[in-house]
Amino acid sequence: ISFTSKYNVFHPYYSLSSPWCQALLHHISHRNQKLYQKGINISVENCWHFSTDGNFIDRIFDDDQDFKDGMNRIFIVSKGYKSIVLAFCLMDTHIHFILYGKFDECNGFVHKYVSHTSRNINIRHGIVQKLLHLPIHYQKIDNDFYLKVAICYVLKNPPVAGLSFHSYDYPWSSSA
Repeated sequence: ISFTSKYNVFHPYYSLSSPWCQALLHHISHRNQKLYQKGINISVENCWHFSTDGNFIDRIFDDDQDFKDGMNRIFIVSKGYKSIVLAFCLMDTHIHFILYGKFDECNGFVHKYVSHTSRNINIRHGIVQKLLHLPIHYQKIDNDFYLKVAICYVLKNPPVAGLSFHSYDYPWSSSA
């Protein structure tokens, strides 16, 4: 199994049969129960994994305030787009989003998020257009299994990267 064709990565830690992944998927489906009860059907045909290139830049988020601003920015920017953030993870060098919606809406959301983040870097740290040429990658999610793998991949990113957090307590992701 490969997660993305570009990186050809699948880590056994992301296994859907692991107790952690099963608990996480149960938590996600339980947390989003109201979403489904209100009659919104999530079609896997409209799901996408967007990420920025973590090797392109030294840091996007320098401190806790940058991360807090980044978390708030997700909510603010999402209000302008007809897309739903299913899962996300903000790392110091890159960002992951699992989104539901038409490609143009999801792509617009991610680009606007990066643009606003770049503006925040300019205001807080005086670095102009730091993210101007930041590559943004996307992968279409084409089946239920892949959606689950993608969500686990995104939310397990911090511990796999060596951070001293469990996926469920990393404060800068949707699993916290």
